[in-house]
Amino acid sequence: MPIPDPLAKKVTIPVKIKNGTVQFFYGGPLPEINGETIGDLIISAYAIKDKTFLKSLSEEKTREILPAGTLLLAQLFVSQNDKLDEKSMQYLKQTTRIYMAGQNIISSGYFAAISTLEPLSMILRGTKKSVLCSCKCHLPFLKTDATSINHAYTLLSTYFEKSRRSHSGNVFQKIFYENQNNRWCPLDRLRENFEAEEEDNRYIKKQENL
Repeated sequence: MPIPDPLAKKVTIPVKIKNGTVQFFYGGPLPEINGETIGDLIISAYAIKDKTFLKSLSEEKTREILPAGTLLLAQLFVSQNDKLDEKSMQYLKQTTRIYMAGQNIISSGYFAAISTLEPLSMILRGTKKSVLCSCKCHLPFLKTDATSINHAYTLLSTYFEKSRRSHSGNVFQKIFYENQNNRWCPLDRLRENFEAEEEDNRYIKKQENL
């Protein structure tokens, strides 16, 4: 199955489904589409008659993705407006140099360490994007604990990125883990792997066995 480009421009085509046939909502034929393309059909849950199929689309499953004691790195963007002291800047530079040397990370910035105190799990939500479960973790530089990866990122951003108006962020893109090839990758890569595995088990293999 081809993987859609998440950065590609998207368009919304309003449709209606009548007697199992997809029709352009405003009448007339659907536009001609080049080759094979992938999209999402978003409809009200009550419209699906097959409740077993509906359950398979929304069934949740919790999977452990990283063990306790895993080192994670939070990506931070620091400017002169943040006015960090020398100790803080030296920590960011040293951590970035130690772990990111030769990594070819596309995005710039600095990195700060997070250590998980519990296994990190993720809730797979059928066709919806997965979310992380709460996970106690420790921030070595700040010498404090956090209740989740999101909380940890917010604490680090608040301390190091002082000039930001908001200290929340997409941790799947901002938090990095080390894979089996000793490459540091955003958690989003791990999420994609687990979602693809779940999709294969839940839909593709099931169709092959029919």
